[in-house]
Amino acid sequence: MKLKDLLQLVDETNKNTEATRRYNKRHPEKVKAYLEKTQDDRVARNRDRRKAVKKHGKTYMANKDVHHPKGPHGGKTLTVKKDHGPDKKK
Repeated sequence: MKLKDLLQLVDETNKNTEATRRYNKRHPEKVKAYLEKTQDDRVARNRDRRKAVKKHGKTYMANKDVHHPKGPHGGKTLTVKKDHGPDKKK
């Protein structure tokens, strides 16, 4: 193996997605439990997104997210720009 290939392989293994995949593969019972625990929240967020698309239209919502200031079951929702939270991509 060339040094360039080796460096590329090391770089790929350090990426967040690779680390997440390795974790998920090693701990399937934890992943399953987490998905079951958070299912109601995902259902509520998806429902609110559908309502916003119905209210504002698909074109308007293309670059928007539905924000839940008090959590997915808090009642009030806001329409905000995509990529707006603390994990904002740079």
